[in-house]
Amino acid sequence: MKWLLRGLGATRLLSAMGIDPRRYWLLTDLFGELAERREVMNQLGRDGFTLKVASWLYGFIGAVCCIGFLIHAPTTATYLLTFVLVTSLMLFFILVSEAGNSLVNPVEGVVLAHQPIDGATYTAAKLTHLLRIVAFLALALNAVPAAASLLLLREPFWYYPLLHIAATYGAGLLVALLACALYGWLLLLVPAPRLKSVAQVVEMVPLLGLMFAGQIWPWLARKVGDWLPEGSPWRRNLGIALPVVAVVIAAMGLRALSGDYLIRVASIAHGGGGGRTKPRRSRMGDVVARLLGGPPARAGFAYTARMMRRDWAFRRQLISIIPCAISPAILLAKGVHTDPFSGQFSAVHVIPHVFGIVLFLVAVSMVYGSDHKGSWLFLLTPSGAFAGFARGVYGLLWISVIGIPHAVLLVPLAWYWGVAHALLFAVFSVSVATLYLGLVLRLIDGVPFSKQPVTSRGVYFMGIMFGGVLVISIAVGLQYLLVFRSVAVVAGVTVTLAGAAWFVTRASLSTFTTAMRYNLSIESAEVGSMFQEVDA
Repeated sequence: MKWLLRGLGATRLLSAMGIDPRRYWLLTDLFGELAERREVMNQLGRDGFTLKVASWLYGFIGAVCCIGFLIHAPTTATYLLTFVLVTSLMLFFILVSEAGNSLVNPVEGVVLAHQPIDGATYTAAKLTHLLRIVAFLALALNAVPAAASLLLLREPFWYYPLLHIAATYGAGLLVALLACALYGWLLLLVPAPRLKSVAQVVEMVPLLGLMFAGQIWPWLARKVGDWLPEGSPWRRNLGIALPVVAVVIAAMGLRALSGDYLIRVASIAHGGGGGRTKPRRSRMGDVVARLLGGPPARAGFAYTARMMRRDWAFRRQLISIIPCAISPAILLAKGVHTDPFSGQFSAVHVIPHVFGIVLFLVAVSMVYGSDHKGSWLFLLTPSGAFAGFARGVYGLLWISVIGIPHAVLLVPLAWYWGVAHALLFAVFSVSVATLYLGLVLRLIDGVPFSKQPVTSRGVYFMGIMFGGVLVISIAVGLQYLLVFRSVAVVAGVTVTLAGAAWFVTRASLSTFTTAMRYNLSIESAEVGSMFQEVDA
């Protein structure tokens, strides 16, 4: 691939953009070698297997989109504009996250900062993998629509498939430039130590916009429709002007990445992690230590709580949890007026299971962290301390995800349903969520934050999540049809669930402890193989 690009004149193009071609090719080879040695596994564009699986998924989505045009044959402009917008939006969500992961968490940049490499060369090499994402996913999403266009369009012409692919590829490249330029503007406007925190907020904005698109889009369409002047020439000129403005904004943002980016790498890499805050002894940690296992439990509680707030990889995973974290409040607002004991279905029936989804997402993300190479510190820990450590981690998850949210929910529930029904539902929900916590605890297969993040996990967990949603839907239906018909039945089921949660949690804590010891033994063997004892 590299030789093909050189043959197409890529070296001259790089030189024209102020990029040192020799160092650029060296850096791309270095990043590719690190990916092949599985030392950098958190970039989608360098993970060939995951990228291919994602391409098949996007190909399926593109085929499904074509089904909507079978009934009503679209015009050429409508068909092309639809897939350009779909491609742009889907790539935008991926590329904003991937560009942020590459630029805002430049771990290897700290090592390369003392080398004679300018910012333009480094960032160009660092972001090359984004082009692979565009190349794979844009083609996968539009291959079927482009081929099917000759059958679906009202007035098809033979070269339309080529036009379709070219337009969607152009839109994908523009989105990639805008995603990179976004972080260039952040680099200009935000102090380097705060860039990580601000970048994560920026990653949340598209997701929140997607969540509330149903409320935002009608208002925005009405306002834009009122603002736009009448007449097709004005709208056509505006359609031409918007891409030009986007290119200008992208160029200005990209220039910020070509300046003193490497000089700020150290501040960016070490900033935003909460390292400047003064550690304080947690009273809740004291309670956990007293109830669950003494100092080791306090250590597990404090360590996990601290790392959740400062670890870059985990905080990035939290972005995907936002919809589930907001869901209880939305469901409560929709169903709080209907008492679930009245025999009518209410949205609050889903709330106990939403906590299960949140716990699942937290559990599968918790073992991965940016500071995974520091896990050797746990090799110094006595083996008997890991049982208490595991109970401390469990205590933190129970208090933060189950205990505190249910205490907050109890207030509005008691206001609308009365204290008795609200308290019984809260205890039922706590029992269900605690059972979920006992089950997902088995997914933490090692010391929290001790493994390198990998992109391939997302492909597998997507299928698991679909299956989980199906199981939860069945559970909610059975809960409504069989359980919430009598207060006595709910109370009996609650006691049964609490007992099951107790037994499952005991077994899962033992499994969690064994997993931590086992993975540390592997770590110890790998460290030992690097050295050879020499007799004096």
